[in-house]
Amino acid sequence: RKKEDSEKESRDVIKDIFEGKLRSVLVCRTCGTRRTMSESFLNISLSVLPEKNAAGSKVDAQPNATSSGDIMPDQSNSSADVKDGVDPVTGNPRRRLSVISCLNRFTSPELLADRVHCASCRQKTPTSKQMTISKMPRILVLHLKRFDLTGTPAKKITDFVSFPASGLDMGPYLPHW
Repeated sequence: RKKEDSEKESRDVIKDIFEGKLRSVLVCRTCGTRRTMSESFLNISLSVLPEKNAAGSKVDAQPNATSSGDIMPDQSNSSADVKDGVDPVTGNPRRRLSVISCLNRFTSPELLADRVHCASCRQKTPTSKQMTISKMPRILVLHLKRFDLTGTPAKKITDFVSFPASGLDMGPYLPHW
């Protein structure tokens, strides 16, 4: 019995420190009806892959630019694999991203590929989805998805991702409606 209590206490400590809540809002693009769902998380996985437009072309593949188009300041790195902003394996220019641009992409509304049944319209309709953080954990863990699994073999994404040493403002990623 004591072992069960200590395991439960350990899980509770982890939850107390790292657990947050995501809010997912589905919006019917025909009538505007909203459905909200909530789910717990211990970390948030952020994509560092370039966005693709409807034609399948990369949108934010410009070197030294964020997905919002802002030019990032040149940040020198003494690591041996970073030379002149070029990936040593592919020879392609590296993009410079920020955690902010990754969070912006994570919380931006997206049009879902498949139609979703709307209770108001009583049919499947085009639907958009937006994720926000409804409850911040004491310690936020952000996981950068650094592998492109779309091809064979999978490729590691070596683009530089900047982040503030302190004072990351999470206010814009909380629900405002």
